[in-house]
Amino acid sequence: MEDIDSLQQDYIPDHLSSDNDSSDDEFKGRYKDFVLEKFLRDPKFEIGMKFESRAQFKSAVTEYGIRMGKPVWTSKNEPTRVRAKCREPCKWFVFASIEKALGTKDLVVKSLHDVHETCNHAWKNKNITAKWLSDRYVERIRSNNNLPTRELRQTVHKDYQAEISKHVAAKAKTLAIEKIKGSVESQYKKIWQYCEEIKRTHSGCTMEVMFTPFREPGCNPRFMRMYCCLGPLKKGFKDGCKPILCLDGCHIKGRYSGQLLTAIAVDPNNGFWPVGLDRALAEVLPNSEHRYCVQHMYRNFKKKHPGLGLKDRLWHIASTTTVEHFNQALDDLKTYDKEAHAWVKKGPHPRHWCKAFFSKHTQCDMLVNNLCESFNAHILEARDQPIISMMEAIREYLMEKIQKRRAAMKKYKLNGGPLIREIVEERVKRAVQWKITWNSSSGNQAKGPRRAQFAVDLDKNECTCNLWALSGIPCSHAIATLHRAKKDPHKMLANCYHREVFFNIYDNVLQPINGDIQWPQSDMLELDPPASVTQPGRPKKVRKRDVTEGKDHGKRLRKRVVIHCRKCGGIGHNAKTCKNPPKSSTEQQPSQQPAPTGQPCNQRQHEAPTKKQRVSKNQGQRNQQKTQQQPTHQPQSQPSQQQPTHQLQSQQSTSRPPVHRHKRSTSKRPLTEADKGFINLNYAYLGKDPPFNVGNWQGRGGERGRGRGRGRGKGPSGTSS
Repeated sequence: MEDIDSLQQDYIPDHLSSDNDSSDDEFKGRYKDFVLEKFLRDPKFEIGMKFESRAQFKSAVTEYGIRMGKPVWTSKNEPTRVRAKCREPCKWFVFASIEKALGTKDLVVKSLHDVHETCNHAWKNKNITAKWLSDRYVERIRSNNNLPTRELRQTVHKDYQAEISKHVAAKAKTLAIEKIKGSVESQYKKIWQYCEEIKRTHSGCTMEVMFTPFREPGCNPRFMRMYCCLGPLKKGFKDGCKPILCLDGCHIKGRYSGQLLTAIAVDPNNGFWPVGLDRALAEVLPNSEHRYCVQHMYRNFKKKHPGLGLKDRLWHIASTTTVEHFNQALDDLKTYDKEAHAWVKKGPHPRHWCKAFFSKHTQCDMLVNNLCESFNAHILEARDQPIISMMEAIREYLMEKIQKRRAAMKKYKLNGGPLIREIVEERVKRAVQWKITWNSSSGNQAKGPRRAQFAVDLDKNECTCNLWALSGIPCSHAIATLHRAKKDPHKMLANCYHREVFFNIYDNVLQPINGDIQWPQSDMLELDPPASVTQPGRPKKVRKRDVTEGKDHGKRLRKRVVIHCRKCGGIGHNAKTCKNPPKSSTEQQPSQQPAPTGQPCNQRQHEAPTKKQRVSKNQGQRNQQKTQQQPTHQPQSQPSQQQPTHQLQSQQSTSRPPVHRHKRSTSKRPLTEADKGFINLNYAYLGKDPPFNVGNWQGRGGERGRGRGRGRGKGPSGTSS
């Protein structure tokens, strides 16, 4: 123990300690160091409080104004002194200046009036700036980069009882993200270091960067494009993926817009396996087969030939697996619509989009580019980030995706992936429709509904429908034959679907990399961002779906509405963009006739009806009953001799008292000149003679008629005026 104590006595602390001399004791009781943590818990200034700089003192004033909810501001800001005060006429202020006796640039609070007398709570506090918000909520935004500005505003209101605008919240979020991931411009300057780090950690990588030449002396070259193919992904494609690549591009949503071109392969479970970014494959692989996405092809087709019937026929043509069935489906389209048939014939060759003409060595019969669409949807958030952050987000996503799929496949002991087994089970259900006849050798005849008949050879793993050879998965005719031979169809899958091939691909994992501080240095010049123009409006987050794509199967609350054209009656467009001939006059509904003038226009008896007033069915029935119960006012031919008086309906005429709906109609006071004018206006609107000779109707009777012009009514004597 004594030896251990002797070793502990030799411990050298990290900080330097010395004995206090008399000069330190003299100032110890006069000044008090500013401690931020304590000040945030209890924001209060004191005489003798010492700050290390003007920036620290101004920051303390800002924190005080925000946490106390007071409109304080810095009224004097000089190199040696700073004064802060509250809004007039409040007398609160604090003054700090440099103390020469200390021999430093520390500021000391020398004057203070710490009482707020007449100021109210500052709901719109100018001390809450975007910079302050970005420092305060940087960790929260780090955990959720998609934090809505609405939620940020609500949080500020809850924490500090203050209101901020949408612009301040959005700017604060942008500043916080730049602090987390670095600015966009700084990431372009680190592209060369990032490429060197990727090459160091992943063997076999291909990283190429293209940039513009020097614009002028003293300026760095501008970034143009970048190609990246990670070595493990390249090796995984060679170790077992199908010999097919899905190519697609998506837009980058950041400040510097562009496109991200991707090349996706197909794994043994029909999932996507990213290989790299697209290059000019026509130059690199001139003899490769090129297929088109039928969904994109149909979008061009339906612009001139819309309709559900044409859509089903086009997809049926693309799904045919034999040339004979292709020609038959094409003839059916010609019978249905000759113009649509001509469009298909003039379009691309069917070897690009029809299964009947696909090569069989790929063992892939996909008609759509859904793998690229799925991958683009997964990296949607990454596309909003700067270039290096985007590349890192994609790499980290793939690193985690490979690990999860590998772990899930280890628990799955059956041959073939889950998606492949679902396809087999679906074809097993349709296999019961086929009757199998065996020839005592390897040949089998499958006969099914609608006089369909195919030949199956189990030794060659072939069916004359060609679907087994195209996909590598037994078709329903082959499954019916395998059931008759008492064989398991899951064991007849092609080698590319086997479990061992899956692990050969997913054993190629991605490696972690260091932070940007530890990246290798490069001799290349720093790059400037590409020349870009900010597009107006907010960038779209989700691809705009077409009407014919159907409803989304996700949990969405918004109800989909199909647009109908009022001109031709078709769907998917409106009358403005309609190019079809209008419907015949017999098909159009007759226009609605106006209501008779004798019917009441609204529930108010002596008030002119509005143009767009709507009355419900029950309300209209109540109005009709009320009109039948109340006496109607007959216009007098000579209103100057006799004026009608308006009396209320007697309550004894009904079983229950009437409901008074308007104060004017239930009042028992005598009619004024204004009341008589309203009644005259109502009668004039109905095309009747006004009963009162007052106001504008005095001496002229119903000269205004319907209220839309002079000379349409009748005079006091009943003749036209």
